[in-house]
Amino acid sequence: MGFPLMVRAIRLSFESIDRRLELAAGTLGASRIWTFFLVSLPLAIPGIVVGAILAFAKALGEFGATITFVSNIPGETQTISAAIYTYTQVPGGDESAMRLTVVAIVISFAALVASEIIQRQAEKTAREFRMIEVDVGLRLGAFDLEVAFRNGEGVIALFGQSGSGKSLTLSLIAGLVRPDRGRVVLDGKALVDVERRVFVPMHRRRIGLVFQDSNLFPHLSVKQNLLFGRWFAPRRGREINLTQ
Repeated sequence: MGFPLMVRAIRLSFESIDRRLELAAGTLGASRIWTFFLVSLPLAIPGIVVGAILAFAKALGEFGATITFVSNIPGETQTISAAIYTYTQVPGGDESAMRLTVVAIVISFAALVASEIIQRQAEKTAREFRMIEVDVGLRLGAFDLEVAFRNGEGVIALFGQSGSGKSLTLSLIAGLVRPDRGRVVLDGKALVDVERRVFVPMHRRRIGLVFQDSNLFPHLSVKQNLLFGRWFAPRRGREINLTQ
């Protein structure tokens, strides 16, 4: 009965987070799970706390109805809340009540823990020179983007008038946007292939993107912002060391 109050508060808190901060974390190598724990969750904590307090207050009022009307046949049926309450009312039952509470919490987060345990294989160390081939098309409203190029050794630059699609092209390469057609190939590996339905998530591409906006994580310090992507890089790519 009280849970909808918590859901509403948490939902509003998550919806107020700037989506660009989550995208920035993805381009720095953070998977969706890590982005959730390191960016989304810390920013949503105030809403979670408010929702938890509201739900707890509501639950206290509803608990009496649960004990009175819910079926509670010893050895056959029992709700988890009634079971915890029963254990707290008998001598020496606090340990069992705590154990049952921990079990409930563990079950709630089982999916997240399981998905984090199943880690992807270590990515190959990036080569000094990376060959990228782009041939994609995308239609956004009245704007049609058609771009095709491949880089050579050295630096490649995209230039053109404002609104010509430079930032959109970079977003396609980084994985922030899906094209309508075409391919993006990096070192012979297809990052995007619309025809074959290949789309590598942005956190697995190892492609950094500097956004036009600052997109700094407001809950982290300057140093923590600078080192955010370090923890998701291969071990050989963590040479950066910032002193205090």
